[in-house]
Amino acid sequence: MQPVPSPGFNQSGLEMGPRLDPKMINQPAEVTKPFIPALARAAEKTNPMNAVSQSMPISDRVDHFLGGIRS
Repeated sequence: MQPVPSPGFNQSGLEMGPRLDPKMINQPAEVTKPFIPALARAAEKTNPMNAVSQSMPISDRVDHFLGGIRS
């Protein structure tokens, strides 16, 4: 049985699977490659206080702060 042609929208493209061009599979890595040294230098400049501030959960820091005020 032939599908009834419908005016307007062509649904034949919905039945197609994804098509990847083999030349494009490594594109994200190729685009990022020139920036890897700059990203590494930027990571070295990351503020260590950001990591320190994340070491203790906020609720523990609040309890510690409030404990110092109450004493």
